[in-house]
Amino acid sequence: MQKFYITTAIDYVNSMPHIGTAYEKITADCIARAKRLLGYDVRFCMGTDEHSINVKKNATQEGLSPEAFCDRMVPQFKEIWGKLSISYDDFIRTTEDRHKISVHELFKRIKKRGKRKVKPKYIGPREKITHRPVSILRMPEYQYPNRTFHVSVPLKLEVSGFWKKLDPSQVGIDKHGRSIHGRTWVEKTLTWAQGEFVPEQLVTERHTAGLFPSSQNLDTQERGYIYVMRSAAHAKDIFKIGLSRRSSEIRSAELSRATGVPDQFLIVQEWEVSDCVKAEKLIHQALLKYRMKPEREFFKAPYKVIVKVIGEVLVEVEGAPNHIDNKGI
Repeated sequence: MQKFYITTAIDYVNSMPHIGTAYEKITADCIARAKRLLGYDVRFCMGTDEHSINVKKNATQEGLSPEAFCDRMVPQFKEIWGKLSISYDDFIRTTEDRHKISVHELFKRIKKRGKRKVKPKYIGPREKITHRPVSILRMPEYQYPNRTFHVSVPLKLEVSGFWKKLDPSQVGIDKHGRSIHGRTWVEKTLTWAQGEFVPEQLVTERHTAGLFPSSQNLDTQERGYIYVMRSAAHAKDIFKIGLSRRSSEIRSAELSRATGVPDQFLIVQEWEVSDCVKAEKLIHQALLKYRMKPEREFFKAPYKVIVKVIGEVLVEVEGAPNHIDNKGI
């Protein structure tokens, strides 16, 4: 005979069962009964969790020890489940000896197996960098940014909407995207930064003196930065790629004030180059098919494509890069 095991959550006994706990038990009971009718060997377990701060607090308020309080509450739970005809096969209390013995045995077996040895792993640049140790980042062979900005902005998000009336013959959509006649749901998404307008950020920096051999002894008038920025107001994979002869932070602040975009522009990465005008022109040419509008510097492309193109252009503009020791990142 095929076996089937089902269990419910074990309830805290600091208060009486409510409709939510009853719903769970009734649902589990329906499944257990159906499986029995289908010929399964069913084991249906329930129980109570008698180790919690609230249990101790309620017991103290009533002048009882936690154990005496639980001994008083558990029969009331069982009585309610009996009135609902819950057909459980076993009822386990966490204060029972059999439960304690089982828990001790479980941890004993875990300890006997010993700790699992984990070999350190260097994470590639194409993997997501959020919440990973910066000390093991390795730059790809084609990319040498001076600074990388790992930004965490205190943004708030609010989604609302309204119903727009349509002609009865017209088709709209409801809140779940399903087709309906006579009206349509219009969704509005608002985002904003709350508090100080200064994002918390971690910046990893690479010192690049002598990185490109040809960058020495050149006219400093053309020296500047190639930057990649983005705004949370834009859709995924939309980036602004441009140049600045000043710092990228100044340019970011100017764009945030001038464009009318509700969210500020944030720097993703920047590269210091000896000829930023030439580098920007070649980068824009290489990314032409991703450019959203000819008169704007916005590109819709996966970020790995963008940084690969920038890295390749820098090698073309500056010459072959010198050797870099990745350990210092």
